[in-house]
Amino acid sequence: MLSQTLRNLEYDGLLTRQLYDERPLRVEYQLTNRGSESLPIVRSLKRCSGRHLHDIQASEERFEKHAPEAQPCHVVGVQVR
Repeated sequence: MLSQTLRNLEYDGLLTRQLYDERPLRVEYQLTNRGSESLPIVRSLKRCSGRHLHDIQASEERFEKHAPEAQPCHVVGVQVR
C-alpha cells in the first residue's frame, strides 16, 4: 500500500523517485517544488485532525453503527514532520 501511495505521489508530480542498482536495491524519494509547496497545507490538516481526533472517531463509530455494510475509505498515513 505504501509503494502504491508513493507511486501516486510521483505520478502527480509531488515527489521524485531515484532507484539505485545496488544490492540490496535502494530507492530514494524527494519532494518536488510542488510537493514542498503542499507541506504547509498537509501540516495544517494534520494539526486540525489531531485536535478533532476524538470527534472523528465518534463519527466513524456512529457511521459504522448505522451503516455496517458500508465500506469506509481510509487514506494511508504519511508521517509529516
